[in-house]
Amino acid sequence: MNIRVLAILAGLSTIGIYALQFVGARFSLTTQGEFARLTSTDLTILRIIASGLFFVPFLRLRHVRAFLNLGWKRIALLTALAGAPYPFLINIGLGFTPAAHAAAILPSSVVLFSAILGLIAFKA
Repeated sequence: MNIRVLAILAGLSTIGIYALQFVGARFSLTTQGEFARLTSTDLTILRIIASGLFFVPFLRLRHVRAFLNLGWKRIALLTALAGAPYPFLINIGLGFTPAAHAAAILPSSVVLFSAILGLIAFKA
């Protein structure tokens, strides 16, 4: 597959996952979604499972080996900083704010905090 097409598909997939997550989370955390009321933990688990299953076709054995070559300490650090805590905190915040605010603020905060953590990590 052409790398440009793959990049566009990955970008569109990311946008779709983010959009569905904000709308679904906000709906299920409000009284409007009382019949399908989910907790922040439930939504975090659903998000991780759904995105993981979506990207399984892109996973190949060599990618798993490259990931495991990072070592368990680095894998644990990535999991703690970029895994479940991030969507869990998002889902808690969505109980107090409109989904439109979260959709505007959260993706931009990823860039901001990545830059701050990069400055701290590399002492630039």
